[in-house]
Amino acid sequence: MYLFVGKFILIIIKKEKFNNLCKRISIIIPVYNIENDLAFCLDSILNQSYKNWECILIDDGSTDLSGKICDLYVKKDKRFSVYHKNNEGVSSARNYGIEKSKGDFIVFIDGDDWIDKNYLSFFMEKMETDIDIVMCHTILEYPNNSLELFSIKPKYIEFNEKNRKDLILSSISINYSDVMLKKKLGFLNTVWGKMYRTDIIKKYNIKFENFEISEDALFNRKIFYYIKKIKIYDNILYHYRMRDFSAVHSFKKNYLKKYNEYLNVVKEYIKEKYEFKDKFLFAYNSLVIYVLVNIMKNYFYNDKYFEKYRRSTNIKDILSKEPYNMALKDFDKLSIINKECVFVIKCLKYNLFWLLDIYYKLRPKMKKLIIFMNKFKI
Repeated sequence: MYLFVGKFILIIIKKEKFNNLCKRISIIIPVYNIENDLAFCLDSILNQSYKNWECILIDDGSTDLSGKICDLYVKKDKRFSVYHKNNEGVSSARNYGIEKSKGDFIVFIDGDDWIDKNYLSFFMEKMETDIDIVMCHTILEYPNNSLELFSIKPKYIEFNEKNRKDLILSSISINYSDVMLKKKLGFLNTVWGKMYRTDIIKKYNIKFENFEISEDALFNRKIFYYIKKIKIYDNILYHYRMRDFSAVHSFKKNYLKKYNEYLNVVKEYIKEKYEFKDKFLFAYNSLVIYVLVNIMKNYFYNDKYFEKYRRSTNIKDILSKEPYNMALKDFDKLSIINKECVFVIKCLKYNLFWLLDIYYKLRPKMKKLIIFMNKFKI
């Protein structure tokens, strides 16, 4: 009897794996002026051990050779397709890719990143009928070294309908999973490093919003609300290319406005779906703290944005307003684990702006040292 049951279960598992092999994965890649890195990314897709895929390239108005490189790969392999459109940003490009997708599953890849040979086959191996998202681990690739920034602990983590709130709260702030769950969830707020079931995206009409920051986080927060189950693994299979050691390249004068808009969207989301108190307030205030640290990176990395005497005035003005003043008031209760974050906030609370100025001047060199030490396991 037991032997029969065991064989029956084995047959079901083999049948499910066979069915997965018949399913297609839609790979969506927004492309904009990445001619130096695009071929390396597309070659990593060509080298996949899992063969049943389509790769949708959205040339978002590139002004370099990126568009022509896309055309070359379409000629090289019929599984590639390319759509050339006017520049409207990464959110618009990804939404366009979703519309054109025909696969059972969707994978998002940035065109300057790359994936391991078994990236797609790993996802298909772990995908089951009651799972909507499978997630792997990501490593940061600097010009001369690699750095594992956020680990995943334990090695395998599952969220389902019963503990969905913990997933939502963790997606609001990494500090929630660190402090409340005692777990490391890796890059939960990115769309790369994950495979999504297509039907859930299209059933609930989940799209990317046209934000300049945190588009991925908002997209994931929407889909996390509806999923049956997500499985997270510590296998490092996605390689995220880092370009330099400072925030100068991404600095924009309207960052404060954009961050304020983002925080307001998150707050309204919480109010719509849940009650804005207790655990959600903890997660939200934790997010505000991390946002505040990111704002400071922009201020102190860019001397031309504010002269030093004006910088102090503007920072004090920010700290006096919601939601930053409330988050600072509850800072000690948040038990922030990130040491850099704690240091920056302490400096802000005691008006040690001169110390932050020194810190951010030294930070790029310190980061290079950390990466060097990581390379040689010092």
